Amino acid sequence: ARHMGRAAPQGLVCIDDYAWWKRHDYSPAAGKPLWVTLDDESVHHIFIDDNIHNDANDSIVAVRMRRTLSGPFSPISGEATRRLQGVFLVRCPAIEPILNHSWFLDQIDKCEEARARDFATREQQQRLAFL
Repeated sequence: ARHMGRAAPQGLVCIDDYAWWKRHDYSPAAGKPLWVTLDDESVHHIFIDDNIHNDANDSIVAVRMRRTLSGPFSPISGEATRRLQGVFLVRCPAIEPILNHSWFLDQIDKCEEARARDFATREQQQRLAFL
């Protein structure tokens, strides 16, 4: 993230429907969508939210994955979603980004390192995402 240079920043902000998520028992499948294409290395989606939990049945993120750009997206399990923390998902503590002005950039750096280390091969992707 720090080495992007003059590239124009791109991002998307979603506002969740907390009541919808709550009515669906906080299930990851009822959360905010995150689409990941495994063979597209030009993009690294990182979802930062305060309701990402280390719990397969309680996450605000509904991850959909596909292997190739031409393939269909498929939902992944809550357990697979949990294992993607630190690669595509980051829980944001309420006060930390206020106290540490580089917190977001630090998290992006950590996710980029984790993706290169833990999610680079098809075997690693299979183990983490269960596709």
